[in-house]
Amino acid sequence: MLNLLQSSFPTLEALLVPELMDVIRQQGRRVRYRDGELIQQRGDAITGFAIVESGQVIAGSEGADGNYLTAALLNFKMEFIDGQRRWPLPVRIAHLLLTSVEDRVRADRHIVHCRQQDLAEMLGVSRVAVSKALKALQADARVTMHYGSIELNDVPGLLDWLNDAYQVVPIPPDADWRF
Repeated sequence: MLNLLQSSFPTLEALLVPELMDVIRQQGRRVRYRDGELIQQRGDAITGFAIVESGQVIAGSEGADGNYLTAALLNFKMEFIDGQRRWPLPVRIAHLLLTSVEDRVRADRHIVHCRQQDLAEMLGVSRVAVSKALKALQADARVTMHYGSIELNDVPGLLDWLNDAYQVVPIPPDADWRF
């Protein structure tokens, strides 16, 4: 099954110049939360911006029956939504499949146990579209399709290909910008 809660996205601190992060820390108010503690819920009158220095935030909603439905990690959710708008389907599928690889540094090959129909439902596309995209990935030797599973043939190579496919050029910080 896909591990959608796996997160390996850069932190805000990694994206900002150290001087700017220092200013943000000085201006902010530090709050510590215990494991499992609720930070904010629908209807709260909280305003402002929060930065998680360590740990993780899980976004979701509580149903009328009291059960909590986890949507996804906030960093993953934002990246996923952005990718759904910009990336072609083979890139979106590869990105989704890679979420199941826990150790991307040491894993050369990896098998993901899922059906094409499962991927189609997660991505909001038809099974036929997923099949075409997977066939294109297989033709490029990036994946091998099996009954009920998909094998990632070269995890580091697939990561490199995805980095090229993102087509996102980081915006350098403007030296004249002030917080």
